[in-house]
Amino acid sequence: MDMAMGSLRVNRAASAAGRARLPYPEHKVIGVVGSMRQALAAIADLEDQGVGSEAIELFYGEAGARRVGAVVARRGVRGWLNWALRGLSDELEHVQRHVEALRAGEALVAVAAPDAATKRRACEALRRHGGHFINHYGTWTIEALAA
Repeated sequence: MDMAMGSLRVNRAASAAGRARLPYPEHKVIGVVGSMRQALAAIADLEDQGVGSEAIELFYGEAGARRVGAVVARRGVRGWLNWALRGLSDELEHVQRHVEALRAGEALVAVAAPDAATKRRACEALRRHGGHFINHYGTWTIEALAA
């Protein structure tokens, strides 16, 4: 189910054509949380710390798994090229872990983290609310913040 909760983006909708892939999550902290309740608590915590809801995305359920999994779909020449380029890093493994977590009933919270302070706040808030497999996606790096 795609929906909006205020300005919070949930299972970010595809383009009108329904084919757009999510871009690489540059300068974002992404973490898996055990339930929707924990995800919403982490989001409230982030908002209490001054992180705007427009900087937060939530993915959950089968709709979220399909949306995240579409990142590595291998349809057409562009799809295969995208898949091959993403395979040069750990990103494909991360996408697979995220999809598996979503299908197992967990939620995924992504937070725009343009600076070190926001990155730290995002990681701490996710951890306080049961977050795990928390990573920061930089321009050319993926930094593990919590297992």
